[in-house]
Amino acid sequence: NTGTLNVAGNLNFDAGGTFDVQLAPALVSDQIVVSGNVNINAGSILNVTTLGGYAGNFGDAFGGVLSASGSVNGAFPTINQPGFSVTPSYMIGPAGDMTLTVGGIFNTWTGAIDSNWLTPGNWSLGVVPDSTMDVRINTAGQNITVGGTGTQIINTLGVVSGSSLQFLGANLQLNGTSTINGDLLIGTTLSGAGDIVSNGTFELTNGNLNGLGDIFINNLFSLNNTGGVATIGQTVNINSGGTATWQAGAQNINNGGGGNVQVLSGGTFNVQSNATTDLDFAIASGGSFTKTAGAGSSFFTGNVVNNGSIDAQAGTMSVTGTFTDNGDINIGNTATFAVPAGFNQNGGVTNIDAGGTLDVGANAITLLAGGMLTGNGGINGDLNNVAGVVSPGTSPGALLITGNFTQGPGGTLLIEIQNPGLTQGIDYDHITVTGTAVLDGLLQVGLLGGFIPAQGQVFDILNYSSASGAFASIPDVDLMPGSQAFSGVDQGLSFQLTAGDVALPTTPTSPVEPVAPALPAEDVGEADLSEVIALDENDEFFELLPEEEDDSEDEEQYKVCSG
Repeated sequence: NTGTLNVAGNLNFDAGGTFDVQLAPALVSDQIVVSGNVNINAGSILNVTTLGGYAGNFGDAFGGVLSASGSVNGAFPTINQPGFSVTPSYMIGPAGDMTLTVGGIFNTWTGAIDSNWLTPGNWSLGVVPDSTMDVRINTAGQNITVGGTGTQIINTLGVVSGSSLQFLGANLQLNGTSTINGDLLIGTTLSGAGDIVSNGTFELTNGNLNGLGDIFINNLFSLNNTGGVATIGQTVNINSGGTATWQAGAQNINNGGGGNVQVLSGGTFNVQSNATTDLDFAIASGGSFTKTAGAGSSFFTGNVVNNGSIDAQAGTMSVTGTFTDNGDINIGNTATFAVPAGFNQNGGVTNIDAGGTLDVGANAITLLAGGMLTGNGGINGDLNNVAGVVSPGTSPGALLITGNFTQGPGGTLLIEIQNPGLTQGIDYDHITVTGTAVLDGLLQVGLLGGFIPAQGQVFDILNYSSASGAFASIPDVDLMPGSQAFSGVDQGLSFQLTAGDVALPTTPTSPVEPVAPALPAEDVGEADLSEVIALDENDEFFELLPEEEDDSEDEEQYKVCSG
């Protein structure tokens, strides 16, 4: 059974000496009460055992296992434990009380004095947390501010939903993985090797994130550094359901070395600031990278890899670092997405709404296999269609290329036509190229809404300053029934598509059996043994052999036989 040992005087644990502590359910344990001082010397051992089936629940704290009226000096260099999943630890409080905790020393916020982190009386252990402690703010409605200077070093941090913690003076160092369900504001520097899982609102004002661990955003991440430049030197993961917002008015965000943002499936990084960052961005499939506010330019000078979607809806998003595109890009009206160095579209769809601009400067967007470009906006720069699909408009529409257009043998230009087929960009697709058009590959025509153009109807689908080459193929359009043929010709400054005949399918006919010619009745005489008729049944014809000559009559007698 557990019990209490009272020592009148001092207690010394010398080398080889052991303090045996039994832990039981309901947080019951052995206790030693010392009237004097306790001295814990090198080589001593704290030996933890259990009673009554106690299994060692993480976070259980056994208070008063050792208490001294005087001072407690030294520390047990060795702690033996009975196979818990985590190693117990202990804390000596200011009153000389030793608390043994399974898995760590929990110092819980009480707020008994005020809202200041640095007030010892606000903590369950009566001391300001240190690097050995797991800090917990377990009561909702607490708003705690950390001022002062220096760095508050703790093991882990937990904040309950409905409470907030703001570091506005001292820095914070987290050495272990922390789960924060409430709100955390960093206005100074966050460091340490521990990961942070944020389920509330994580806000970075004019501070720095320079930890070695990752940050996982499951709810809101606010970059609100309106008062100065912020720095991120670690990985920030925007998980499914998480949204990061670079707030309007926020200033530049610098890469502190290894700083990067991973926008995972279901996550969103939203830009509202007209500022610059050299962070690296990776948008996973299902992730979203957007700009929804800010009429000016937002510059991304780091590496950007898009496997999800980029949605520019306001101002300019300019990627001046290396850009790799395997996903979708949507450019809204009045918005610009700029990649001055140009880029390859390896997959997905780039759509440019009317009034929107894709700006590749003196370079080009190159469509590779699986890539597609659509929309009614404009391209500043060249468009090279190596093996993708160019489809102007949104069934149908017009596209402006302030540059050159080149389509290779593997590329496809899709032109859609609807009734009545009279107006460029409204009834049928159209592209204006201010430079040169180099034509090859496939020109595919699509007829919408059952429209069938009249024979000889003409569609000016391309305008350019000059052209070379020719489309390798203009396939017929399948109709029900039949097919519609088209032909095309370069008219010098435009390419003209002309509707041809509609070819209807022919109805197959059954083969005609051969029929023997009818003979006049008078030519049919009586059967005569001298007549020989040979019938070839396989080829279904018969052959007449002449009868022997008759001196009295020079004529042939015919007999039709059957069977």
